[in-house]
Amino acid sequence: MQLICEIFMEIGLPAGVVNVVHGNRDIPGSWYEDPRMAGVCLVGSTPTAKAMAAGCAKGAKRSMLLGGAKNLLLVMEDSNMDVFINNFLNSCYGSAGQRCLAGSIVAAVPEVYEEVLERMIEASKTVKVGDAFDPDVYMGPLISRKAADNVLNYVDIALRHGQGCKLVLDRRRVDLPEKNKNGFFVGPCIIRDVTPCNPLFTTEVFGPLVATIKVADIHDAIELVNSSEYGNGACIFTQNMHYAEVFSRDTDVGMVGVNVGICAPHPYVPFGGI
Repeated sequence: MQLICEIFMEIGLPAGVVNVVHGNRDIPGSWYEDPRMAGVCLVGSTPTAKAMAAGCAKGAKRSMLLGGAKNLLLVMEDSNMDVFINNFLNSCYGSAGQRCLAGSIVAAVPEVYEEVLERMIEASKTVKVGDAFDPDVYMGPLISRKAADNVLNYVDIALRHGQGCKLVLDRRRVDLPEKNKNGFFVGPCIIRDVTPCNPLFTTEVFGPLVATIKVADIHDAIELVNSSEYGNGACIFTQNMHYAEVFSRDTDVGMVGVNVGICAPHPYVPFGGI
């Protein structure tokens, strides 16, 4: 962000149009009372969004806030599997899974569950991890040691709460050149048969750790999405217009994707509206 602002200055963007404010969580608190601040748009954790909402209400500020996410990708029996796999890789491993619209749960109906899982594992093994400046690398490091350790810890946490779940792809330790040995690298990991009560299902991990779950049908999947305390986004992979319409109508999330892995809106569509 700092570099982007410097570029804006170099190309002559008027001062004050874009600003970067460095600081900790105390900085936004001053916005509530500042008469120059008309509104706040935020993408952050759920606790941060709740704190911001309370502050904006107190200061009579407009707000549009996106909190935490546990985005689900649903694969139906009629889906184009190649389309799903390409989108799965981008959704779950793009930016090393560190974005609010990253997919982190893959649900599939019984007819294709095993095939989906097998294809996911195959594709995930091809993801090259390393220096993001290397054009052959697909996934770079996580943002910090703490973030990398958090992903590693949640693999263990998920398996401890077991109930039948199993680690089917373990790339926690990736083979890297010597110069990258001390980096914050974690490779793709997949845990199958995660239950809705497992901490991996209920916690935003923010990394390349994917949970899979078998659902009976589209209604079971919708109930699963709506039972989550997170409501950022959900995607369905299908060639059936009825499935797409039912899923779009009945899932209680901010954004719905059909045959896309990241349901980010176009610039002219409000970000975060049901």
